[in-house]
Amino acid sequence: MAFSRGNFSRQEGAIRQGFRRGTAEIARALRLAPRNNGGELHASTKKSLEKQADRIVREGIQQASDKIRANIESHTRRVIRAQIRTLTGMGIPPPTLKQINELVANASRNAMTRPFPGTDTNNIQRLGAIGARTRKLYQEALEAPKNELRGALDKLRRGAHDPKPGNTRVDGGSSSKAIARINRTEQARAAREAVLSLGAQLGFNFVYWRLSGLHKSYGGREICEKLTAATGPDVRGKLNRLGIDLSSVDLQGLFSLEALPNIPHPNCMCFQEMWHP
Repeated sequence: MAFSRGNFSRQEGAIRQGFRRGTAEIARALRLAPRNNGGELHASTKKSLEKQADRIVREGIQQASDKIRANIESHTRRVIRAQIRTLTGMGIPPPTLKQINELVANASRNAMTRPFPGTDTNNIQRLGAIGARTRKLYQEALEAPKNELRGALDKLRRGAHDPKPGNTRVDGGSSSKAIARINRTEQARAAREAVLSLGAQLGFNFVYWRLSGLHKSYGGREICEKLTAATGPDVRGKLNRLGIDLSSVDLQGLFSLEALPNIPHPNCMCFQEMWHP
């Protein structure tokens, strides 16, 4: 089940819109706020705006978290339905609705609470860190005297919701860009987990690693392109033990459930397809 560019555009636009509303709200309040002769906010006004900024960031991160969870569940359910169509063509009984719901719920929960491979930080913690970084940008705008306010607000907008790419770290770029990156990556990670769980329930031993239709070609040098051309280290041995003629099997991108690689990088949009000899 490949990703849709349109789905991502809508999802990421919704995330940015929430941050845009917040920065517009605080910018309007800062322009109208009374100031002393040095161009600084009065203490009572500043305290009130700090509470407003706290609320904006808290609500923005919570809304983003809710959207990510919903997107993960929706994508994982679509992936399972695509796998079920494959099962139907093979004459294999599909999972029950209860099983599907459990797969979706478990994959969604784990995507948010399990540390990303190679780190000790889960996505709830990542979102909290993004919120803290965003709140710091708001504070800088609150601290800026009136003659520096325009530059401080520009920095806030860039840091909060600039859609242009940052670096490839999960927390790189603007706040909305970093959250969008989590949104993409965790949909792929949750779908991978759901396919593995479904395959194990149904007695499948193998899956294919597939590139997304949105993948940009790097001439076979990029890690995901290498995975689609590779064969899992235990695949040939398992097929031989099953008495399968290796010449009749497309081995490129074929892995056992036990040896399927993790999602290799942030923004990965690859997907996995169950296969039964």
